[in-house]
Amino acid sequence: MLQIELYNVDTIITVRDYLITTHMPIIASIANKYNVTVCSSDLSSIARGASLSFGSHDTRFGDCGAELAFNIIEHNMHPSDIPIIHHKVENDFLINFHAAEKQGISNDKHNIERLENIYEEFSNKKKN
Repeated sequence: MLQIELYNVDTIITVRDYLITTHMPIIASIANKYNVTVCSSDLSSIARGASLSFGSHDTRFGDCGAELAFNIIEHNMHPSDIPIIHHKVENDFLINFHAAEKQGISNDKHNIERLENIYEEFSNKKKN
């Protein structure tokens, strides 16, 4: 069914999910056949065949959790007494150029510049 529907699709965007990540090689293989770009929110999918990946590393959340746990243990704080914080998430934008060619993104100078501009624009918004 997926193969039939890909004739009118230019990009597949996947969320981070165990089943999707596990089956990413199959998804990417089908996408390659139809020159459809695969963009995943799971960074490990870039090594499994996705051409683009946007997301954050889990260790960044662990650092925040450790800081909260430190306040509970070291300062004898009750969890309900810890102020609500907004954890600043730093995301990465990864490109698998080998997969990108198979999925319809050429490695010509124009496309590379466009991807770099998207990344820079995103990075600048993140800092503000």
